[in-house]
Amino acid sequence: MKHKIGEIGNQKTFFSKDDWMEDVAAVIRVVVDPDQDSFHYVEDGAIAAQNMALAAHSLGYASYYLGMFESNNENMTAEEEVKNLLQIPERMRVIAVLAIGISERVPVSSRKDLDKPVFYNKY
Repeated sequence: MKHKIGEIGNQKTFFSKDDWMEDVAAVIRVVVDPDQDSFHYVEDGAIAAQNMALAAHSLGYASYYLGMFESNNENMTAEEEVKNLLQIPERMRVIAVLAIGISERVPVSSRKDLDKPVFYNKY
């Protein structure tokens, strides 16, 4: 299943790396029900994915957010292919796929001092 989802990611999104999902420990599909909140379901799904990514990071894992939601309603988007593969009901929306595992490289922080990106009262 990870391989198939990775292929969809390679074919239908901007990310492309052969077998990139093969080594991840977990693949979480973030699926929301627009009927629960028709105005904020995209944000709700994205926030849930972000919180999972932050939790994974706090435990020493790496994560990769692969966006699936597409508002243009084209046929066979990445979202539609994942829904078909996993038999997700039509009314549900796949917001993202979150891959979690151990990183191959140690990230280097690029954090800036707060006096550079923060503005007070005016830009």
